[in-house]
Amino acid sequence: MKVTNTDSSATGRQTETAVSDVVKITVIPVPKAANAAGNSLTASRTTVWAGETVMLQATGDRQDMPGTTAGDERYIPTGWSSTDGTSGTFYLNANRYLVSYTTGSDGNHTMTAAFQKQTWNGSAWTHAAGSTDSKTAGITVNALPTYTIEAIGNQTAEVLKQGYTAGTQESKAIGITNTGNANLVNLRAVFSGGNSSDFVLTQPASTLNSGASTSFTVQAKDGLAAGTYTATVTVMANSMTNVTFTVTQQVNPDTPAAPTGVQAVAGDGQATLTFTPPTDDGGSAITGYEVIVSPGGRIVTGASSPITITGLSNDTSYTFAVRALNSAGEGTLSAASNAVVPTSSSSEESPAQEETVTSVTPPVEEPKGKGATILVNGKPEQAGIVETTVRNGQTVLTITLDPKSLENKLTTEQRPIITLSVDGKPGVVIGELNGQLVKTLEQRQAVIEIRTGRTTYILPVERLGIDALSAGIGKTVALEDIRIQIEISEPAAEMLRVVEAAAAQGGFHLVLPPIDYTIRAVHGDSSIPVSSFDAYVERQIALPDGVDPNKITTAVVIGPDGTVRHVPTRIVVKDGKYYAVIRSLTNSTYALIWNPLEFEDAANHWAIAAVNDMGSRLIVSGVGGNRFRPDQDITRAEFAAIMVRGLGMEQGKDGASFTDVNAASWYSDAVQTAYGYGLISGFEDGSFRPDDKITREQAMVMIAKAMELTGLAEPVASADPEQLLKPFIDTEDVSEWARSRVAAGLQSGIVTGRDGCLLAPQVYLQSGGGCYCSAASAEIRINRLKLQKRYPATSYGFGVPLFFYLITNKLPLAQGPIVFGNGLLVTPIRPNRRYQYAAKPNQSGRRKRLKKQL
Repeated sequence: MKVTNTDSSATGRQTETAVSDVVKITVIPVPKAANAAGNSLTASRTTVWAGETVMLQATGDRQDMPGTTAGDERYIPTGWSSTDGTSGTFYLNANRYLVSYTTGSDGNHTMTAAFQKQTWNGSAWTHAAGSTDSKTAGITVNALPTYTIEAIGNQTAEVLKQGYTAGTQESKAIGITNTGNANLVNLRAVFSGGNSSDFVLTQPASTLNSGASTSFTVQAKDGLAAGTYTATVTVMANSMTNVTFTVTQQVNPDTPAAPTGVQAVAGDGQATLTFTPPTDDGGSAITGYEVIVSPGGRIVTGASSPITITGLSNDTSYTFAVRALNSAGEGTLSAASNAVVPTSSSSEESPAQEETVTSVTPPVEEPKGKGATILVNGKPEQAGIVETTVRNGQTVLTITLDPKSLENKLTTEQRPIITLSVDGKPGVVIGELNGQLVKTLEQRQAVIEIRTGRTTYILPVERLGIDALSAGIGKTVALEDIRIQIEISEPAAEMLRVVEAAAAQGGFHLVLPPIDYTIRAVHGDSSIPVSSFDAYVERQIALPDGVDPNKITTAVVIGPDGTVRHVPTRIVVKDGKYYAVIRSLTNSTYALIWNPLEFEDAANHWAIAAVNDMGSRLIVSGVGGNRFRPDQDITRAEFAAIMVRGLGMEQGKDGASFTDVNAASWYSDAVQTAYGYGLISGFEDGSFRPDDKITREQAMVMIAKAMELTGLAEPVASADPEQLLKPFIDTEDVSEWARSRVAAGLQSGIVTGRDGCLLAPQVYLQSGGGCYCSAASAEIRINRLKLQKRYPATSYGFGVPLFFYLITNKLPLAQGPIVFGNGLLVTPIRPNRRYQYAAKPNQSGRRKRLKKQL
């Protein structure tokens, strides 16, 4: 009998009842398989902050099914790992495999769960060998938001003087950079501290994105009295830790205002002066008073009004002016007192006859003082008179040399040095002598030195050119009627503004206040300035204590139009005090500056120090974009320009009109100036050939001419050149027009040739080294320049290092290589080092066909 089980879902024993019989059927169950696709790994959150906890849940296919039939299968999670390096196992909780995962570093991390397949053996689950699976889940971990800015250093504004003009105080720009990874909101700055009300600030942008920058300004208020003002500035923003710094403004005292109501009463050989103290003490207590006696310029001190002036001559008319003193110095001089005439006690003249008070400032007039001590070759002599007057609010101290007294002293003196020394701090110092005395001193090759507390002016009298000045005044005017005035002064307010504007535009720092040097010939209403000289004149500027001598780059001359040029400068030490020694060819306004500069493309060059030094001195300016091109050939125009700048020459001196020098060319003024001073003369065809590369020979000649201009060497006698050139095997390559001056370089030791036997006169000069020579074959010894006492053990390689001597005018060379602008660079000798050069074809034949001149 056939029986069919119609319930396919039933398992186990099934019974079918038939009418006729009962049949027993046994059905064998089929094992249940596990599918890896049913495995999964999930995270409670997929984007979290670093450090937060995420719950991971792993689910295996049929993981919670019981085993019923041998061969049943399931997957269970066994462990987990993360790409951030962490790992572990799951724990079972209410049939769920879980783990609590704490996030670490920020970034995108992948979590991986491992699954093991198990098989039911009828009584227990066992691992199925080689049957594993894995599932992943991604989590993005964001770094915690940070709210930070760069630290801000304490700020100190430029020092002010009480009474400063409103708006002239320095405004400090404070930069803020968001260094956090979150944007800053509600960014602001606030003051605190005792002086917070003495400053003002602008606010930065209120929102600042991560990585962005903004700024705000802090400035002292107008009208602060003398003192030190410090406030705390706090920069804050939402969620950001406050950043604080201090800002300090120093206001120094000014000198006191002028006393008023100055009145004198005469006595016997004396006068008593009363006055009202100034209402403005400049911010510092008045410590005393000075009375200027006129005539004579004598200064009498006193603590307060009244002050009695003794030692006056009876029957002589006197006026007096008073100034107050404080820690800042001498105050403004008062108006002159009434004139009084001291008389003896037996005189019948009544005091009622004295003149009343006048407010007229004493005019600048011919000195009437006495007793000026003049040094003649260091020996004090009574050979002059001194007077103190007032001009445009400045104290003017005039020392007039007495021709008769001085000529008597000079009868036994040869090459005398006449020194006029001034104590105190007058705004203007004038040394005056008449034209006849100048002529006498010129014949005796005398030197005049004017020394003040700040500077010394050393002037050979022959540089005044008295004959030309006399012709300018008029030959009918006797020399004794012409007054020569040599003046050292503080620049007028207008010129000070020009100097400050030039410094701001040029990006350099003024180390000390500028000084004016002026010379003029005066007769009646006629005045002729002496603005330039035919040879170098020396000035010395004393560096006050506290001024770092290493932070003085050079001295500069600043013109009324704001033009700036370098002048040869060196720093020396005398008796433990530092001085800037300046040599130049002109009078004008002089200032010491700090101007560090670095050319980007010289950063890895062996001559980096020298290149940057010459740029800092304003002698070279590179090729734009803060670049110098140290290995580029130098042209004749470039070399002429560097010579002129290095020598501190004022450009614009009248010169030749070369056929190939366009007036609009950048080098036109420099070429004309070089011609005007005799450094160049061009070619016979009237050209200069500014773009030609310059050769050693041409450079040697220009340097020899500069040696003559600066007095560094004398021309070689006409019979000597050939003997000096004879030892060199390539002497025939030296052009005829250049031979005497090349010989001058050899005679002075500026040139010793290559390998001891070659001059290489037709070799081009390059800015990266100039010539191809071994270090030992082309050295220049300082003792050959007759400078052994100053520079005993230094030697220099060829080319034209004398040029650096010339621009410093016998001053010490800087350490390291020496650069002559974009085109010529030489270096102190380095053993076993060779230098590259560009060789020019031999031009002996051409030299014979075309005579060349510089």
